[in-house]
Amino acid sequence: MTAAGPDPALSVIVPALDEGPHVRAHLARIVASVARLGRPFEVVLVDDGSADQTGAEARAAAAADPRVRVVAHARNLGKGAALATGCAEARGEVLVFLDADLEISPDEIGPLLARMDAAGAAVAVGSKYAPGAHEHRPWHRALLSRVYLGVTSVLFRLPIRDTQTGLKALRRDVARALVPALRTRRWAWDVELLLLAHRAGARIVAAPVTVDFRRPGVRIGARGFLDSGLDTLAVFLRDRGLGAYGRAVARAGRRDREARPPTRVVLSGDDLGLCASADRGLLEAAAAGRLTSLSYLADGPTAAAAAAAARRLDPAPDVGVHLDLAALAGGSLARFLVRTLLGGVPVRDVRRAVRDAVGAARARGLVPTHVDAHRHAFLLPSTFRAVVAEAARLGVPGVRRAVPAGPVRCGPGVAGRCKGALLAVAGLATRGLARAYGRVAPEGIVDAAVAAAWAASPRRLPRGTFEVVAHPAAGPDDVPAGERGPDRAADAACLAGLRAALEARGARVVAFGALGRARGAPVG
Repeated sequence: MTAAGPDPALSVIVPALDEGPHVRAHLARIVASVARLGRPFEVVLVDDGSADQTGAEARAAAAADPRVRVVAHARNLGKGAALATGCAEARGEVLVFLDADLEISPDEIGPLLARMDAAGAAVAVGSKYAPGAHEHRPWHRALLSRVYLGVTSVLFRLPIRDTQTGLKALRRDVARALVPALRTRRWAWDVELLLLAHRAGARIVAAPVTVDFRRPGVRIGARGFLDSGLDTLAVFLRDRGLGAYGRAVARAGRRDREARPPTRVVLSGDDLGLCASADRGLLEAAAAGRLTSLSYLADGPTAAAAAAAARRLDPAPDVGVHLDLAALAGGSLARFLVRTLLGGVPVRDVRRAVRDAVGAARARGLVPTHVDAHRHAFLLPSTFRAVVAEAARLGVPGVRRAVPAGPVRCGPGVAGRCKGALLAVAGLATRGLARAYGRVAPEGIVDAAVAAAWAASPRRLPRGTFEVVAHPAAGPDDVPAGERGPDRAADAACLAGLRAALEARGARVVAFGALGRARGAPVG
């Protein structure tokens, strides 16, 4: 990696206070980690009035590596002020904040940026509470963190739980719009920034991090904890009582809308585990990048072999569980729906079906990112609510909403139009349920043929997030007689150029797991 040019893609901003004994070694670790990402970058260390040799050691590191720059405050102004200075000095298109003590490793920057890019987000936050996170800290620090988390959750209702972890990323255009409006200079700067970003409508996502608390004790002390509370209350009063952020929020919202891709598409393949030909078609499409997510029939005839084959792919595909809820009524979807309407299918049975399918997938080494229903068994709100609630309890972040987003049809002929109309009506009845339980869900689904028509049309792509559902197969036809509705050969052919065509129209093609989590919610 050569030195960053005049316009680096990435600026890593490192606020530092009295980190002299190890700042040079830590800067070397940061540079080595970020260099592996393959993007032009700079590291901007802001010495916030340190009383030790932090400034001298950092300048020595900068003299040895032109990718490192040092900015200094004449006196200690607070971490928020240091980050604001770093934002003003940074030249990168994406700004990353990383604490100088490296309690969060710089190796976590790459996964955070990948999460941000995949979700098309303006802000990404490392979280100690996201699934997959790890932390090592004494009980009293954990307690103080939980108390502060409770306060901020009540006051601000942000879409993320952890506001204070020292690893964050945001786009420079958002920073330029928001940072000058921030009033806090010390303790609540992170909360104020995230609040304004949320008010502006910027998409904020969280990614799990490993935090290793290296220093004993509580560094901020009792006075600092009190001041932190007062700073946080001041942010709340400025926001709710004085309306002090309106102009900055409007400006940032406009910039975020201009920069945000208007359309996101999940290319999803159904019926992994149904039969050998379907498994081959799905896995070949996933390996070639023609599908971004697969839907797994945990009780399908070839489920075990399909899971093993999926694990062998590099990278491993994004996988959800494909529930066959009709099995609760002897395999008939019509009988399942009628029995559910009459109260003959208890909610506990639906939730157990979700639990069993997710458990089977996990036992076979898969990590489900979403739940959907084989043969669209989410028609009834009571069923959908039970599925979403159990997905929330199990920590599965996404749920499919089987709502047609294109022409109101699901299959050929009159039968397909009737089915599409039924799903559209059902979609109105289940709207908002996924979000109420903190799950993410695309606005609707389309088949591969409709998505191809979107890509070929001169009209603007519809705005929002949509799931394209395909059923490709490859090789000798062994599809069971009862599953011959989709034209699997046509879907396989349609997928060949679909991703490139959609991306050429400006759509962002993502995996289901990249949609993230909407927000925390009660688990029923």
